[in-house]
Amino acid sequence: MPIVLCMDHDELMTQARRIVRAQVRRARLDRDVIDDLTQELLVKYLQAWPGSDEPDNPAAWLQHAAGNVVIDRVRKNKRKPADNYGQGGDDPVALLVATLRAAGPTSLPVVNDGVWQAALGLIPPADADILRDRFIGGTSAAELATELGISRAAVDQRVARAKARIREALVHRPDLVEALQSAHQHAYLSDNRFR
Repeated sequence: MPIVLCMDHDELMTQARRIVRAQVRRARLDRDVIDDLTQELLVKYLQAWPGSDEPDNPAAWLQHAAGNVVIDRVRKNKRKPADNYGQGGDDPVALLVATLRAAGPTSLPVVNDGVWQAALGLIPPADADILRDRFIGGTSAAELATELGISRAAVDQRVARAKARIREALVHRPDLVEALQSAHQHAYLSDNRFR
């Protein structure tokens, strides 16, 4: 990236938008957040550098701050509960994970094998395998990391990506979401009775 020593308003806007667009694309966020994130970045810039002050390298500052703005949005999206997933409004991935854990070797199956197999069939086999190992097999992230020869953080990332993919896929299968919700509700109620 070229070093820009002095920017006027239009250059600042153009540079900020270009940087945010690239960061949004890398983070796989929806493109409709570009304007909002660009505005957030410019507000941060004006707060950090009021008046005629500006950093030694505005482009580098914008790049770094844009990365932080995008990361904040990704984290915010991850904390945000899922919505529009059926009558109960429950997150289908949370329901799937709960039923996968309940279907593990030490529990009685709470949901029909066909339901969670169908749900896992909506995503690529590698994603389904890591979810099965992690939540049905009860393998810890550290054990999976050793088994796969990757870092624990990489395992956590793969699990998160698999959950995101299954969440997206379940939007188009309300029948599976309903089956997961009904089974999860029974498991939750029976689990609470014993606490």
